[in-house]
Amino acid sequence: VEYFKINIGKRIGEKAAWENRNKIYLASSAMAEFIADIFLCPYEACRIRLVSQPDYASGMGAAAKRMMAEQGILGGFYAGFIPILCKQIPYTMAKFAVQGQAAEAIYKAKGTTPKECTANQNVIISLQSGVIA
Repeated sequence: VEYFKINIGKRIGEKAAWENRNKIYLASSAMAEFIADIFLCPYEACRIRLVSQPDYASGMGAAAKRMMAEQGILGGFYAGFIPILCKQIPYTMAKFAVQGQAAEAIYKAKGTTPKECTANQNVIISLQSGVIA
């Protein structure tokens, strides 16, 4: 998420980034979650198969090997990609939008900004806002 936030901010400028920070939070989190889901989907496919059919394989590795042999990469590991995207992307977008708003509220309550805080203070505020989200 941070990678996308920083790069979008650099492209549009600091003032425009601040004015559009919520849109940037939403877009950044959607892009990051899309990439994460590419890696999550095979794991979830194996996990769901083992939960629904406990005798399918002895573990994740054996399930992955059997699914690959029987259904191939797309059919075995990415058949549920669109449903995962439909579930995970909105959740992640909401989570990061709330975290961003919570962090702003914490800084405002403290009467400071991220630039005025030490690195440790910023980490603490990030953790606090993450718990709120």
